[in-house]
Amino acid sequence: MLSLPLFPARESSSAPPSMVSP
Repeated sequence: MLSLPLFPARESSSAPPSMVSP
């Protein structure tokens, strides 16, 4: 998750913001 800090908006589409948020 920490390896994709620039793709949180796109990843949040499938994953919850709690997991994508740093």
